[in-house]
Amino acid sequence: MADLKVAVKNCLKYFNVVTIKPEQQRILDAILTYKDCMAVLPTGFGKSLPYQLLIPVKKELGQNDGKKVIICSPLIALMKDQCERLSQISGVRAVYLGGGCRDPAVERGEFDYLFAAPEMLVGDQHWRSVCQKFQVSTIVIDEFHTIATWGEDEGGKKAFRKWFSYIGEMRSLYPEASVLALSATCTQKISSRVKKILNFSTNIIEICVSPNKENIKIVVQKIPNSIEMALGWIIEGLHDGTFPRTLIYCMSIKDSSNIYMYIKNELPECTCIDMFHSETDDKKKIKDNGSA
Repeated sequence: MADLKVAVKNCLKYFNVVTIKPEQQRILDAILTYKDCMAVLPTGFGKSLPYQLLIPVKKELGQNDGKKVIICSPLIALMKDQCERLSQISGVRAVYLGGGCRDPAVERGEFDYLFAAPEMLVGDQHWRSVCQKFQVSTIVIDEFHTIATWGEDEGGKKAFRKWFSYIGEMRSLYPEASVLALSATCTQKISSRVKKILNFSTNIIEICVSPNKENIKIVVQKIPNSIEMALGWIIEGLHDGTFPRTLIYCMSIKDSSNIYMYIKNELPECTCIDMFHSETDDKKKIKDNGSA
Protein backbone atom coordinates (compact mmCIF):
# COMPACT_ATOMS: atom_id res chain seq x y z
CA MET A 1 0.00 0.00 0.00
CA ALA A 2 1.90 2.98 -1.33
CA ASP A 3 -0.43 5.49 0.39
CA LEU A 4 0.13 3.85 3.76
CA LYS A 5 3.91 3.93 3.33
CA VAL A 6 3.78 7.63 2.50
CA ALA A 7 1.46 8.34 5.43
CA VAL A 8 3.73 6.47 7.86
CA LYS A 9 6.79 8.28 6.53
CA ASN A 10 5.08 11.64 6.92
CA CYS A 11 4.00 10.86 10.50
CA LEU A 12 7.34 9.48 11.67
CA LYS A 13 8.71 13.03 11.72
CA TYR A 14 6.48 13.79 14.71
CA PHE A 15 8.51 11.27 16.70
CA ASN A 16 11.95 12.17 15.28
CA VAL A 17 12.15 8.71 13.72
CA VAL A 18 13.43 8.14 10.19
CA THR A 19 12.30 4.59 9.47
CA ILE A 20 9.94 2.08 11.05
CA LYS A 21 11.16 -1.41 11.93
CA PRO A 22 9.45 -4.41 10.26
CA GLU A 23 8.04 -5.60 13.60
CA GLN A 24 6.64 -2.14 14.32
CA GLN A 25 5.05 -2.07 10.88
CA ARG A 26 3.41 -5.47 11.51
CA ILE A 27 1.91 -4.17 14.74
CA LEU A 28 0.63 -1.03 12.99
CA ASP A 29 -0.86 -3.11 10.16
CA ALA A 30 -2.65 -5.29 12.72
CA ILE A 31 -4.29 -2.49 14.67
CA LEU A 32 -5.17 -0.58 11.49
CA THR A 33 -7.20 -3.63 10.43
CA TYR A 34 -8.71 -4.31 13.89
CA LYS A 35 -6.72 -7.49 14.51
CA ASP A 36 -5.52 -8.63 17.92
CA CYS A 37 -1.76 -8.63 18.43
CA MET A 38 0.64 -9.74 21.15
CA ALA A 39 4.19 -8.40 20.86
CA VAL A 40 7.20 -9.19 23.03
CA LEU A 41 9.96 -6.76 22.08
CA PRO A 42 13.15 -5.77 23.95
CA THR A 43 13.35 -2.64 26.07
CA GLY A 44 14.20 0.32 23.86
CA PHE A 45 12.88 -1.36 20.71
CA GLY A 46 10.02 1.09 20.30
CA LYS A 47 6.96 -0.91 21.31
CA SER A 48 4.85 2.22 21.77
CA LEU A 49 5.48 3.74 18.34
CA PRO A 50 2.89 1.69 16.39
CA TYR A 51 -0.10 2.73 18.50
CA GLN A 52 1.25 6.28 18.77
CA LEU A 53 1.27 6.37 14.98
CA LEU A 54 -2.26 4.97 14.66
CA ILE A 55 -4.29 8.18 14.94
CA PRO A 56 -1.84 10.43 13.02
CA VAL A 57 -1.65 7.87 10.20
CA LYS A 58 -5.44 7.60 10.04
CA LYS A 59 -5.69 11.37 9.84
CA GLU A 60 -2.99 11.46 7.15
CA LEU A 61 -4.93 8.88 5.13
CA GLY A 62 -8.20 10.72 5.62
CA GLN A 63 -9.61 7.61 7.33
CA ASN A 64 -10.00 8.89 10.87
CA ASP A 65 -13.26 7.45 12.17
CA GLY A 66 -13.19 9.31 15.47
CA LYS A 67 -12.65 6.13 17.44
CA LYS A 68 -10.32 6.34 20.39
CA VAL A 69 -7.29 4.44 21.64
CA ILE A 70 -7.18 3.43 25.31
CA ILE A 71 -3.82 2.57 26.82
CA CYS A 72 -3.83 0.59 30.05
CA SER A 73 -0.44 0.75 31.76
CA PRO A 74 1.03 0.30 35.25
CA LEU A 75 3.66 3.03 34.82
CA ILE A 76 2.44 6.53 35.72
CA ALA A 77 5.60 8.39 34.68
CA LEU A 78 5.64 6.67 31.28
CA MET A 79 1.96 7.39 30.66
CA LYS A 80 2.40 11.07 31.49
CA ASP A 81 5.47 11.31 29.24
CA GLN A 82 3.74 9.67 26.28
CA CYS A 83 0.64 11.77 26.84
CA GLU A 84 2.70 14.95 26.70
CA ARG A 85 4.55 13.85 23.55
CA LEU A 86 1.36 12.93 21.69
CA SER A 87 -0.34 16.18 22.68
CA GLN A 88 2.42 18.09 20.89
CA ILE A 89 1.24 16.67 17.55
CA SER A 90 -1.13 19.04 15.78
CA GLY A 91 -4.67 17.69 15.70
CA VAL A 92 -3.98 14.94 18.24
CA ARG A 93 -5.13 15.08 21.84
CA ALA A 94 -3.97 12.70 24.57
CA VAL A 95 -5.08 12.71 28.20
CA TYR A 96 -3.97 10.94 31.35
CA LEU A 97 -6.63 9.70 33.74
CA GLY A 98 -5.11 9.55 37.22
CA GLY A 99 -6.48 9.08 40.70
CA GLY A 100 -8.81 11.87 41.81
CA CYS A 101 -9.14 13.14 38.23
CA ARG A 102 -12.41 14.83 37.28
CA ASP A 103 -11.36 16.34 33.94
CA PRO A 104 -14.51 17.53 32.08
CA ALA A 105 -12.71 16.98 28.76
CA VAL A 106 -12.35 13.29 29.58
CA GLU A 107 -16.00 13.12 30.61
CA ARG A 108 -16.96 14.57 27.23
CA GLY A 109 -14.61 12.25 25.33
CA GLU A 110 -12.53 15.11 23.93
CA PHE A 111 -9.40 13.08 23.25
CA ASP A 112 -7.85 10.61 20.82
CA TYR A 113 -5.68 8.73 23.33
CA LEU A 114 -6.60 7.93 26.92
CA PHE A 115 -3.88 6.68 29.28
CA ALA A 116 -4.92 5.09 32.57
CA ALA A 117 -4.13 2.31 35.03
CA PRO A 118 -6.50 -0.66 35.43
CA GLU A 119 -7.57 0.69 38.82
CA MET A 120 -9.23 3.55 36.93
CA LEU A 121 -10.44 1.76 33.80
CA VAL A 122 -12.03 -1.28 35.42
CA GLY A 123 -11.77 -0.66 39.17
CA ASP A 124 -13.40 2.79 39.37
CA GLN A 125 -17.14 2.48 38.76
CA HIS A 126 -17.53 6.13 37.76
CA TRP A 127 -14.84 6.10 35.09
CA ARG A 128 -15.77 2.61 33.95
CA SER A 129 -19.28 3.91 33.25
CA VAL A 130 -17.99 7.07 31.54
CA CYS A 131 -15.46 5.29 29.35
CA GLN A 132 -17.96 2.65 28.29
CA LYS A 133 -19.77 5.32 26.27
CA PHE A 134 -16.76 5.93 24.01
CA GLN A 135 -16.20 4.44 20.57
CA VAL A 136 -12.85 2.65 20.83
CA SER A 137 -10.80 1.13 18.02
CA THR A 138 -7.86 -0.22 20.00
CA ILE A 139 -7.16 -1.26 23.58
CA VAL A 140 -3.44 -1.29 24.39
CA ILE A 141 -2.29 -3.38 27.35
CA ASP A 142 1.25 -2.22 28.11
CA GLU A 143 3.52 -4.44 30.24
CA PHE A 144 0.95 -7.22 29.87
CA HIS A 145 2.98 -9.62 32.02
CA THR A 146 1.81 -7.65 35.08
CA ILE A 147 -1.62 -9.22 34.60
CA ALA A 148 -0.19 -12.48 35.92
CA THR A 149 2.70 -11.23 38.07
CA TRP A 150 0.86 -8.42 39.88
CA GLY A 151 -2.82 -9.17 39.49
CA GLU A 152 -3.13 -12.63 40.97
CA ASP A 153 -2.80 -14.08 44.47
CA GLU A 154 0.25 -16.26 44.83
CA GLY A 155 1.69 -18.40 47.61
CA GLY A 156 -0.91 -17.23 50.10
CA LYS A 157 -0.10 -13.57 49.43
CA LYS A 158 -2.70 -11.16 48.15
CA ALA A 159 -2.23 -9.69 44.70
CA PHE A 160 -0.01 -6.60 44.57
CA ARG A 161 -2.52 -4.76 42.31
CA LYS A 162 -5.59 -6.94 41.94
CA TRP A 163 -7.26 -4.93 39.18
CA PHE A 164 -4.60 -6.08 36.73
CA SER A 165 -6.29 -9.49 36.67
CA TYR A 166 -9.56 -7.82 35.61
CA ILE A 167 -8.20 -6.09 32.51
CA GLY A 168 -9.87 -8.72 30.32
CA GLU A 169 -13.22 -7.16 31.21
CA MET A 170 -12.37 -4.29 28.86
CA ARG A 171 -13.11 -6.63 25.96
CA SER A 172 -16.75 -6.77 27.04
CA LEU A 173 -16.85 -2.98 27.32
CA TYR A 174 -15.56 -2.57 23.75
CA PRO A 175 -16.45 -5.74 21.82
CA GLU A 176 -15.56 -4.17 18.47
CA ALA A 177 -12.09 -3.04 19.53
CA SER A 178 -8.87 -4.92 18.84
CA VAL A 179 -6.38 -5.56 21.63
CA LEU A 180 -2.65 -4.91 21.45
CA ALA A 181 -0.67 -6.52 24.28
CA LEU A 182 2.94 -5.39 24.76
CA SER A 183 5.81 -6.56 26.97
CA ALA A 184 9.60 -6.55 26.99
CA THR A 185 10.13 -10.07 28.31
CA CYS A 186 7.63 -12.78 29.04
CA THR A 187 7.72 -16.51 29.78
CA GLN A 188 5.60 -18.98 27.84
CA LYS A 189 3.61 -19.71 31.00
CA ILE A 190 2.73 -16.06 31.56
CA SER A 191 2.00 -15.56 27.87
CA SER A 192 -0.48 -18.46 27.86
CA ARG A 193 -2.14 -17.16 31.01
CA VAL A 194 -2.52 -13.65 29.61
CA LYS A 195 -3.98 -14.96 26.34
CA LYS A 196 -6.77 -16.64 28.30
CA ILE A 197 -7.46 -13.58 30.45
CA LEU A 198 -7.58 -11.31 27.39
CA ASN A 199 -9.65 -13.85 25.46
CA PHE A 200 -7.31 -13.90 22.47
CA SER A 201 -8.30 -16.08 19.53
CA THR A 202 -6.04 -18.77 18.08
CA ASN A 203 -5.27 -16.62 15.02
CA ILE A 204 -3.85 -13.77 17.05
CA ILE A 205 -0.84 -12.06 15.45
CA GLU A 206 2.23 -12.78 17.59
CA ILE A 207 5.52 -10.93 17.25
CA CYS A 208 8.55 -11.83 19.33
CA VAL A 209 12.12 -10.54 19.23
CA SER A 210 14.78 -12.04 21.48
CA PRO A 211 15.89 -9.70 24.29
CA ASN A 212 19.46 -10.99 24.03
CA LYS A 213 22.01 -8.24 23.39
CA GLU A 214 25.70 -8.86 22.84
CA ASN A 215 26.74 -5.75 24.80
CA ILE A 216 24.76 -6.68 27.93
CA LYS A 217 25.41 -9.49 30.39
CA ILE A 218 23.75 -10.61 33.60
CA VAL A 219 25.83 -11.88 36.48
CA VAL A 220 24.28 -13.47 39.57
CA GLN A 221 26.41 -13.57 42.68
CA LYS A 222 25.57 -14.66 46.20
CA ILE A 223 26.77 -12.01 48.63
CA PRO A 224 27.34 -11.97 52.41
CA ASN A 225 24.48 -10.78 54.58
CA SER A 226 26.40 -7.59 55.32
CA ILE A 227 25.88 -4.32 53.48
CA GLU A 228 29.52 -3.28 54.10
CA MET A 229 30.97 -6.44 52.56
CA ALA A 230 28.47 -6.53 49.71
CA LEU A 231 28.75 -2.91 48.59
CA GLY A 232 32.37 -2.03 49.25
CA TRP A 233 33.04 -1.99 45.50
CA ILE A 234 30.42 0.74 45.05
CA ILE A 235 32.14 2.95 47.63
CA GLU A 236 35.51 2.45 45.88
CA GLY A 237 34.05 3.31 42.48
CA LEU A 238 32.31 6.44 43.72
CA HIS A 239 35.34 7.55 45.67
CA ASP A 240 37.81 7.34 42.75
CA GLY A 241 35.28 8.64 40.20
CA THR A 242 35.45 5.60 37.91
CA PHE A 243 31.72 4.83 38.02
CA PRO A 244 29.42 5.88 35.18
CA ARG A 245 25.82 6.75 36.05
CA THR A 246 24.48 3.75 37.95
CA LEU A 247 21.00 2.58 38.98
CA ILE A 248 20.55 0.26 41.95
CA TYR A 249 17.17 -1.49 42.04
CA CYS A 250 15.84 -2.66 45.41
CA MET A 251 12.95 -4.86 46.49
CA SER A 252 11.66 -2.39 49.08
CA ILE A 253 11.84 1.23 50.19
CA LYS A 254 13.59 0.04 53.34
CA ASP A 255 16.39 -1.55 51.28
CA SER A 256 16.70 1.64 49.23
CA SER A 257 16.97 3.71 52.38
CA ASN A 258 19.59 1.41 53.95
CA ILE A 259 21.81 1.50 50.87
CA TYR A 260 21.38 5.26 50.48
CA MET A 261 22.31 5.95 54.11
CA TYR A 262 25.27 3.54 53.93
CA ILE A 263 26.74 5.39 50.96
CA LYS A 264 26.07 8.82 52.48
CA ASN A 265 27.75 7.79 55.73
CA GLU A 266 30.76 6.32 53.95
CA LEU A 267 31.07 9.25 51.52
CA PRO A 268 29.57 12.31 53.23
CA GLU A 269 31.07 14.57 50.55
CA CYS A 270 29.27 12.70 47.77
CA THR A 271 26.40 14.77 46.32
CA CYS A 272 25.69 12.65 43.24
CA ILE A 273 23.40 10.02 44.80
CA ASP A 274 19.71 10.09 45.59
CA MET A 275 16.69 7.87 46.24
CA PHE A 276 13.65 7.50 44.00
CA HIS A 277 10.63 5.38 44.98
CA SER A 278 6.84 5.40 45.19
CA GLU A 279 6.82 7.66 48.24
CA THR A 280 9.12 10.27 46.70
CA ASP A 281 7.56 13.74 46.63
CA ASP A 282 6.01 14.60 43.25
CA LYS A 283 7.95 17.88 43.00
CA LYS A 284 11.20 16.00 43.47
CA LYS A 285 10.20 13.41 40.84
CA ILE A 286 9.59 16.18 38.31
CA LYS A 287 12.88 17.89 39.20
CA ASP A 288 14.90 14.66 38.92
CA ASN A 289 13.19 13.70 35.66
CA GLY A 290 13.99 17.09 34.16
CA SER A 291 17.66 16.88 35.07
CA ALA A 292 18.17 13.26 33.98
